[in-house]
Amino acid sequence: MLTSLVKISIGLFAWMGGIYGVLQIGNLHTRWDHVACGPWGCGPTVPAMTAYHLFWLMLLLPPAAMVARVLPEGLRDKAGWVLMALGAGIALAVVAWQAVYWLPIGGENAASYFVQRCLFSMATLIDVPMAQIFLAGMLFWAWPSPKCAKSPFVDTAATDSAATEAQPDVSEEAPGVSNPTPRDSGSHALY
Repeated sequence: MLTSLVKISIGLFAWMGGIYGVLQIGNLHTRWDHVACGPWGCGPTVPAMTAYHLFWLMLLLPPAAMVARVLPEGLRDKAGWVLMALGAGIALAVVAWQAVYWLPIGGENAASYFVQRCLFSMATLIDVPMAQIFLAGMLFWAWPSPKCAKSPFVDTAATDSAATEAQPDVSEEAPGVSNPTPRDSGSHALY
């Protein structure tokens, strides 16, 4: 119990430290602070945008990974598709807003900069974690099933051999004593 509490505390402090650390990127001053400026507009500095995008990533992805770990496979896949659709929907809403609002007032050359304006608007929209929601959905959708033999995240060969070694030898049990978990039941202690 105490070791679990210590692990959770260390994890939370590391997570908060990571969030604080990425927000400090916004305090950097570089030569390329305003490289995103152009006829499509001028926004915050590149370190500030980077800090806020990384902030959303650090805020959302660790909890998303913990949730993806415990959700049943079918629900996890559906949640992944919903989150990816939400992120893509926000991106489409930004494009539609720029088409309705910015194109008419953008001047005579606005149409030639429409793609840059949309990308600029998505990059500077730091209040809404559109890309990070999409990435969380990809994490849910791509999270491997414990049954998956070729998982990049779970070494099934190691867990299978560890589970087999942990089970007692049933060939030498006392007469009249039954083994409630046979060797080939498929249950793994590490899952």
